[in-house]
Amino acid sequence: MSEPSVDDYLDPALDEGDPAAGDEVVASAPFTTASRQELMALVGALRRQLHQEADTLAEAALAEHLTPELYRALRASTTAGVLEALGIPPNAAAAPAPAAGERNEPAAETYFRSLDEFVDQWLFTVYRREVTDSSDRRWCSQWRRHGEAVARLDAMWHVFEALRTAPALGASVLWKDHLDVHMEQLMSRTGPFEHCSVRDGHTDRLKPLPSAPAPTDPATAAALVAPTEGHP
Repeated sequence: MSEPSVDDYLDPALDEGDPAAGDEVVASAPFTTASRQELMALVGALRRQLHQEADTLAEAALAEHLTPELYRALRASTTAGVLEALGIPPNAAAAPAPAAGERNEPAAETYFRSLDEFVDQWLFTVYRREVTDSSDRRWCSQWRRHGEAVARLDAMWHVFEALRTAPALGASVLWKDHLDVHMEQLMSRTGPFEHCSVRDGHTDRLKPLPSAPAPTDPATAAALVAPTEGHP
């Protein structure tokens, strides 16, 4: 339905009676240019206000009824319809399997989309410690260059996504059994950031742990893994 124009509000027939029906004819005062402009501005302002209120009500209703489950269902059905219209088999749009050795990402329904989002937007914001002028803790702002740090932070992210919706003790378990344990190891004076500092930056002084080559002789290899006397 289209909205009436301003001229409709100025139609003299709206103010005059019907002489044929015996109505009293009321003479309408002529509109001046100034009064016409004022009325046009008023009508325009009322329309904008009504549109804004309608948008607000629509957004509130959508937020109330559009649950995450309903959103995923709508998205799935919409995607299927688009693929069908384009003549693309549904399985053709599936993501390829990760390559060997590639780090797995959590499911698409996770709260954070990447490890960087998890640490920058949540973990490093809520887990605050003095690491710049502290002799008890170590930290490296280039933590991505430390394999152990990346592995531990990635593990914390996965646990966070698994426990964030767990009832009852989920949050406590997340902190007590995972975040505190890993962060204490990362900030330890003998941890992966042992030779790094916030002021002096990153160093690569830590080397991989020594490891002797594996024996090639089958008899030697069997002797190494055989149980000793008195031990299972």
